[in-house]
Amino acid sequence: ARETGKNRYSQDQVLTFMKDVLPWMEKQDWIAGYAWFSFSPDKIQGISSALFDKEDKLTACGKFYASVTPKNPDGDQSIKPDGK
Repeated sequence: ARETGKNRYSQDQVLTFMKDVLPWMEKQDWIAGYAWFSFSPDKIQGISSALFDKEDKLTACGKFYASVTPKNPDGDQSIKPDGK
């Protein structure tokens, strides 16, 4: 069951944060690695930041995270929040 409550960040805000921070980290030679700690979409923390939805499909955040690679450090900046 989904937790009741409200996450103060929308998926749009989290995705915007990812689009700013992940490319920057990819381009730093002093950052050896990083990981996004994804919460379940049923938890308050995961409502806007989960990488996978309840059907184990990538969310918009998950798609963007997967699109960021050493060869494509900016990722797919065209990804929109789920439902938009």
